[in-house]
Amino acid sequence: MPSPASYARPASHAAVASDARKKDLRAIKAQYRSFERLQDDTKPLYDIPAYWPQMTAHKLPRQQYTVRDVKSGALFIDYADELSTTYATMATERILAHLKDHGVPMQDMVLSTDNGSEYGGGERTERARGFHAKVQCFGIRHRFLPPATPNAHADVESSHALIEQELFDLERMGSRHQFFAKVRAYPKLVQLCPTQLFQGRQNPRPDPASGGPRSQSPAAGSP
Repeated sequence: MPSPASYARPASHAAVASDARKKDLRAIKAQYRSFERLQDDTKPLYDIPAYWPQMTAHKLPRQQYTVRDVKSGALFIDYADELSTTYATMATERILAHLKDHGVPMQDMVLSTDNGSEYGGGERTERARGFHAKVQCFGIRHRFLPPATPNAHADVESSHALIEQELFDLERMGSRHQFFAKVRAYPKLVQLCPTQLFQGRQNPRPDPASGGPRSQSPAAGSP
């Protein structure tokens, strides 16, 4: 009969392998320049219990569109009343135009999304004319995530968990004006938070020699 230690051994090996993969991923991310790898995703707001009464009473947005820089952690957010290709495209175009206007180099930038319909992932014809084509007009490369890779967007997904806990669960928004004032302030507060420096992350305005954007303009924060 196998000893208890033999049952524990596979789990131990799995844990070691998992830690090794995380270290490998961190090493890869450490080589990126700021704004070289962006993750684009959406977050429904209508399923947040604390936000729902305010949303219905004051006709607040139901959907969040998010872009996050993998290297610096810089967060860019936009809002709409529904999930659609039109709103996903408009939000991402605004964010990319904001980065370009602040001197962020676009030629080496890779924007990743899942295969959701709002990004044109389900229809090849949409890839030729919809979100995929329009964002690449900025000179960047748009990459669809491979299927069944739930951890590939860990950076932007973690920002969704945090904004729900730190903003939508805590703040009260009595009007659309209050809503937009608070959501515009949030990305700037994120950049000031010391926890954003974990895992070797840099401030989004480092010196060019340290691997950051060439411009020293305040590109971080939603446009």
